[in-house]
Amino acid sequence: MALKNPKEKGNSHERNVANMLTEWSGHKFLRTPSSGAIHNFHDRRVISDIVAPESLRDFPFSIECKNTEVSWEFNTIIEGTAAMWKQWEQCTTDADREEMIPMLVFTKNYRPIYVAIQQEIFDKLKIEPVSYLRVVGQENLVIIDFKEFLSLITVEELIKRLV
Repeated sequence: MALKNPKEKGNSHERNVANMLTEWSGHKFLRTPSSGAIHNFHDRRVISDIVAPESLRDFPFSIECKNTEVSWEFNTIIEGTAAMWKQWEQCTTDADREEMIPMLVFTKNYRPIYVAIQQEIFDKLKIEPVSYLRVVGQENLVIIDFKEFLSLITVEELIKRLV
């Protein structure tokens, strides 16, 4: 079996995340044209990898998707050496530019999809996951299984608690 090239692997992950968000919310989320490369629309929804639909104009997250085999194992996250940290930096830079909340949705082969959000945002959502990783340091993040995250709050409640 041939391995997917990295670009196709990333595109597939973005499509999967957009489909999961669509199923969760009942509103059609889409991949950003050219994987976030279009920043000249002056539309805050078109800054990262996933575009929230016009019907959810108040959706507060700028969503960056990453599917990479570069290490982000538990010890590398704690040590601050995981590739996830550079991905988080890109995510926050894009979100800050459009005054949105950063959300990193990441995975690698044969692993679940995880979401990283800021601790203060996690606290405002008032959700109670079965398990999550709280990383305290330069960035206070919470990492949780993406499917579980979506199962714990509706899109309406999420917007209500964050906007």
